[in-house]
Amino acid sequence: MIVDVRQVENNVRIRFDILHDGIVHSTGSCSRLSSIFNIEMRTTEGALMLSAKFDPVAHIKSWLPLKRLWGEVRNNVYNVKDAGGTITGRISRVRKGLFTSYHTVEWLSDMLRIYSISLGDTDYNSVYLGDTQIGMVVKHSYVRNNLDSYKLYLLDRFASYADIMSLYMLYFDNHYHGHRDEIVIVKHEKSWGWTFSSTNRFFNKHWLKDNFGLQDID
Repeated sequence: MIVDVRQVENNVRIRFDILHDGIVHSTGSCSRLSSIFNIEMRTTEGALMLSAKFDPVAHIKSWLPLKRLWGEVRNNVYNVKDAGGTITGRISRVRKGLFTSYHTVEWLSDMLRIYSISLGDTDYNSVYLGDTQIGMVVKHSYVRNNLDSYKLYLLDRFASYADIMSLYMLYFDNHYHGHRDEIVIVKHEKSWGWTFSSTNRFFNKHWLKDNFGLQDID
């Protein structure tokens, strides 16, 4: 299964189309004013599916100085709610000590861990359920008019995680690629970076080839 999250608006409002195997499945939106406001996913008819709301109490706990240096710290914490407003999960960034960081997606009774690595002009986010890699999010750095796009390669037997992972991609863009201070008409941007981290061991450069027939990652 392939899930595309494509930003289609940025200047007046921040809106995304979410496609499952090339077919529009839902839409996503983030606040133009601040990253701390709600993130929402809706059906193509406009009905609320999932939302994520910033948790200020959990964020404040991450400010404790000794904990930031040596303990496990969670920041950028958002509570996930279903269509009825019930909290069903949480998305957060976890940092352990000075050199280890990753994201977690808690959903119902499961915990997904997402490890990021930058290789040149592409970011790869390996998605794990326990010790099993179930997916990979790919984001290329080339961006036109501040419209970001993400592609999730997800093993078919884990297709039930497509929606919560789509919300994660909205969360990720909301925090790290929001472009809220810009109004653009024409803009092209490309960047390069390389990540060196203790979590790089979770990156399998053959995973896309083995499971989706794509080329090995250089």
